Amino acid sequence: MWKKFALNIAYTIGFFLAVIIGCWAYKNHQYLYLAGAAVVGIMFVILKTRLRKEVREMLKNR
Repeated sequence: MWKKFALNIAYTIGFFLAVIIGCWAYKNHQYLYLAGAAVVGIMFVILKTRLRKEVREMLKNR
């Protein structure tokens, strides 16, 4: 369970870094970086959703 908790924290930090990079890229007209940050941010949201479902199922079957 601790591994999943640590993974959730890593996903959250990664998502916020992607948001910060996306904001910087938008301000500086670096649209390639903005697109990359958007893809990475969406990836982290998908991974967090899968992890949340996995933990919910694990707790349900306990």
